[in-house]
Amino acid sequence: MNDWLIEKIEEIENSHENNIENNFEIRKIPSDTSGINISPACQYIVAPFVFKEPNGVYQIPVGVEEKTLIDEIVPHFYYPKAIYIDNQMKYIMLQGLKKESMESFNELIKTNQLQPQIKDLYAGSSSGSLDFSNCKTFIVDKEKLSPYYSSDFELSWSFLKGSFILQEGEFNILPNNWFLSDSLKENVTIRTFLAFCNEISLTIDMNTNKINIITLA
Repeated sequence: MNDWLIEKIEEIENSHENNIENNFEIRKIPSDTSGINISPACQYIVAPFVFKEPNGVYQIPVGVEEKTLIDEIVPHFYYPKAIYIDNQMKYIMLQGLKKESMESFNELIKTNQLQPQIKDLYAGSSSGSLDFSNCKTFIVDKEKLSPYYSSDFELSWSFLKGSFILQEGEFNILPNNWFLSDSLKENVTIRTFLAFCNEISLTIDMNTNKINIITLA
């Protein structure tokens, strides 16, 4: 059972300090206009505000996606800010999803236009705080699963790859009510990610089998 998962041995990195304090600056980004629509790229950014934590703060690495972030994502938030390092925009912080953007997202749900992967990831209500006291991370063995191509996810992945993956090496998702079972290897969302990602890993609470984090790399 679960022979499609390989336990990941976490490497301990040597800590080092980046002396960026003197070259670090936070600037407000104007957000006077409302987002016209919620693009495929934007859906993965807005979803945690809708399904997980409406009052949260989301930090996005810019990578090569500055135009997408400014044009498609920033207009949906009341309090966007940019983090500059050495006078170069490195991250965008988002807070305060606009009411009309929340309504637009809910309309996607009602009209069945929300990407199916997002519906699957956030089905049900959030179960509150996560317990990481007894967690292990497992890599999905790509040889044991059948990838599933989805055009819905392709545009989203292009953005995630040019921002999170390029700059941070990974994109983390905190799903709602996902639990480890052998049948999960047939899950279409996992198989869709498999078609695009170099690596997928699952961080699992070993006490409950709850999947706390899905990491795409």
